[in-house]
Amino acid sequence: MHNIYEQIDANKRRSFWVITLFIAFVTAFGYFFTYLYNYDWTFLVFALLISGIGSFVSYYNSDSIALSLAGAKQVTHKTYPSYFNIVENLARVARIP
Repeated sequence: MHNIYEQIDANKRRSFWVITLFIAFVTAFGYFFTYLYNYDWTFLVFALLISGIGSFVSYYNSDSIALSLAGAKQVTHKTYPSYFNIVENLARVARIP
């Protein structure tokens, strides 16, 4: 079984490859249409820019998107004291902050 830091590193590597393959796919798709319809190369540059910007934005905002889709709310000691205490005790036992 891997520790948490090895899992984090593996997830970062997978995320890098997913983003790289997405950009490569969109670029190849743009190249295909540029070649097929004899468009100017600006279409390819536009496809590359859109895929790069979209990947960058989705990578850095994916956590807030996933939390909002799940309907997650911030837990405080005043709103949900029992949940807060359970998580706090689990963190103490696991010796994590």
